[in-house]
Amino acid sequence: MPAPLSRLDTSSALLDTPAQRALRTRSPHSATALPRNMLYRTASSASLAGDSAFVATSLPPLPLLENRSRPPSPVKAASTKPLSRPPRPNRRRRQVAPLALALVALLVWSRFSPPIIDFLYLTRFKLRDHAHNAQWTYLLLFPFGLRASPCSLRKQPLLFVRGERQVAVVWETNGCPSSTGKQWRARWVKGAGERRAGTAMPGLALAGRWKDAVVKTETVVEETDELGGRIVYTALLDGLEGGEMYQYELVLVDNASHRTSTLIRHSFPWVGGYTSSQPTAVHIACLADNQYNLRVFRRALLRLSSLYSSLSSSTYFHPSFLPRSFTPPASSPHKRPHLLLHAGDAVQNPHDLAQWQTDLWDPLTRGGAGVMAGQSTPMVLARGNHDWDSTGRNVYSGGVSGANLRAEWEEHLARDGMEEGISLANSERGIYHSFSPHQRMRFLVLDSNLPTEAEQAAQERWVEWEVERREWREASLRVVVVHTAPWIEWWDRTAWTKGGESEWSSYVRRCLIPLVARSGASLILSGHSHAYTRGFLPLSLVPSFAAAPNSSAVPALARAAALERSWERSTSVRERGVVEDEGVVLITFGGAGGTLDEDRVEDWGFMSRSVSGVHHAGWMAVSFGDTAASKEVDRAMQRRGKKKAPTVFRPNPPRRCRGMEELVRDVIEWRSVSVYDGGKELDRVFIVAESCTSL
Repeated sequence: MPAPLSRLDTSSALLDTPAQRALRTRSPHSATALPRNMLYRTASSASLAGDSAFVATSLPPLPLLENRSRPPSPVKAASTKPLSRPPRPNRRRRQVAPLALALVALLVWSRFSPPIIDFLYLTRFKLRDHAHNAQWTYLLLFPFGLRASPCSLRKQPLLFVRGERQVAVVWETNGCPSSTGKQWRARWVKGAGERRAGTAMPGLALAGRWKDAVVKTETVVEETDELGGRIVYTALLDGLEGGEMYQYELVLVDNASHRTSTLIRHSFPWVGGYTSSQPTAVHIACLADNQYNLRVFRRALLRLSSLYSSLSSSTYFHPSFLPRSFTPPASSPHKRPHLLLHAGDAVQNPHDLAQWQTDLWDPLTRGGAGVMAGQSTPMVLARGNHDWDSTGRNVYSGGVSGANLRAEWEEHLARDGMEEGISLANSERGIYHSFSPHQRMRFLVLDSNLPTEAEQAAQERWVEWEVERREWREASLRVVVVHTAPWIEWWDRTAWTKGGESEWSSYVRRCLIPLVARSGASLILSGHSHAYTRGFLPLSLVPSFAAAPNSSAVPALARAAALERSWERSTSVRERGVVEDEGVVLITFGGAGGTLDEDRVEDWGFMSRSVSGVHHAGWMAVSFGDTAASKEVDRAMQRRGKKKAPTVFRPNPPRRCRGMEELVRDVIEWRSVSVYDGGKELDRVFIVAESCTSL
C-alpha cells in the first residue's frame, strides 16, 4: 500500500515560485510582473475543494511611481518653511463688481427715472380713462384701478372757490342708472380743537354735526353699450368761516339695502373772509397754461410742493392762521398751500372730455406722493381761451353757471336795474367773481374770453361796482387775476403777425386794466403767453399804454419814460430801497406746460424781468402785520443795487391811522421758479402796503 501523501504546506517558504515573488514585490518594473488576470492560490479550511483552491481574480491597478508618496527627508522637512496663501485677485474683483453695478444702476436711474416715471403716470392716466370708456368690469382689474363698475368714480373731487364763503366740490362718475338703486351724496363738517380718538382725520376733532350738501348733477355723456357715461356732480359748501379747517365726505347710498358707504373723505383749510387781526400768513401756489402737457404740469406741482417744504420751517412762512392746535409746525397736518391759483388754459381743447380727465384732474388728484392734492386745496380759476365753454355750463371749471357766482351783484341788479342793452342773461356765461382770503386782501378774478359786447359791458359794470365796495377799498393788497395778459412780449411770430392773435389781449388792455389800475390794484397776474415777464407801470402811463394796439404805437414821450424807468432810480430807491411810485405790478407766468413762446414779438419797454424758453411756476407768500415778514422786506431794501437783490414795491400811497390805531405792514412775496434746473429762482419781488389795526 503506498504511503499516504503528506499535508501540502502552503507557506511562502515552500511556494517560493517566480509568481509568488512577483506577487510579493508587485513592482511594475519587475521583469516577471504578473499578468493583469491570473489564478493564484489561497488556503481556506472552509473551501469545498479541500485545503487548497485556486481563485481567479483581477489585481488592483498599480499607482504610478511619480504619484506615490514618499516619507519626507528629516533634514528637508526641518528646513522647509510653510508657504503663505497665494493672492486671489478674482476675489477682490468679485467684491467690487456688485458695487460698480449698483453705482452704474444708480446713475442710470437718476438720469432716466424722471421720463420713465412720467411715462408710467401718463400710461396710467390714459388707461384709466380708456377703462371707463370701454366699460371694463373684470374683477381682476380692480387691484390696478381699471375696473369700471356702475356708479364708480371717474374723477376724484376737486375744490373750486366760488365766492366769499363758498366752495364747490366737483367729481365725476361713469353711468349710474336708477336700476342700480345707488345714489351719490356729499356731507361736510367744520373741524377744530385737539386730537380726539375716533375722528375722521387724525389731529382734527369735529366742531359740529355733519351737514348734507346740496348736490347738482349733469349728464355730460349718456352711457351706452359701447361707451361709458359721464355724470358730473357738484356739491356746494356754503357759509364757510375763514381760518377754519373743514372735512367733507362723498357717500354712496344703496337705496335697496339702505346701506351707506363713505368712499371719499378729505379736509381743507378755508381762508376766505378771515377777520382776525392777529398776524397771519397765506400761501398761494400759482400756475397757468399747462394745456396738454401733463408731464410738465405734474413736475410743476412737484416743484411747488418741494418749494413749500423748503420754506415751511421758517416762522415767516408758517401758516399761523390755523387753529391753535395746529400752530407748531411739527404737529400741523397742513403740508400744502392754502390756495391754488390757476390763471387759465388748464386743457388744450375744452371739447375733448378725455383732456379734462388726464391733463387736469388726474395730475391734481392722482399725481402720486409729493404732489399737492387737489382734493384738499381750493382752486381759484381764471378761465382761459382754451377753457371756454360756449354753453355756459362750465361743469369742469367750477361746476355751476357764472350767474351763481355773484349773488350780491344779482341783488343789486334786481334793485337798481342795469343800463339799457344789458341784462342779467349777459352775465351767465362769464365766471368773473371776487374773493377775500383775508379782510385786508381782495381778489378780482376776471374773464378775458367773453365774445359779445353786451357780455363784456356786463363785466365792466360789475368791476366798477366791485371797486367801490368796502371789501376792495379797505383792503391793503388788491390782486387782479385775468388769463390774457394785457401787454404780451413773447409769442409765435407767425401767429402774432399773420394769424391775428395780437388782437386777443386788446379787450383786457383797453377796458379792464384802466378800471382796476386807477382803483388801486397792486398786482395783476396773467397767463396766456408761455414765457415769464414782470414789469411795473406807473399810473400816469397806464392810459397811453392801454390805448396803444402794439408797442410801436405807444406815444413817444410815454415810451421814452418807460424805457428810462425813472421809478427804479428815484430818491426812494436810493435812500430806502423801495419803488414808491403809484402804479401796478404786472406778472405773466404762463409756463406750466404749454409750448414755450420764444419769439420776441413786442417790446413795451417797462418789463424789468423777461425770461423765455423755461417752464416755470409761481408762489405767493402773503403776510398780514407779521414782524418776521417785515424784517425780510427790510433786508431786501438794504441789499438794493446788489446782484440778485429782490425789488421792493409800494404801489399804493401810505395810509394814515387814527389815534387808537397802529400802523402795520402787509407783504406779498412773489417767487417764480423753474420747473427743471433744480427749481432755479427766476424772479423774486416784494409788494408792501400799510394797514391800520386797533391797539
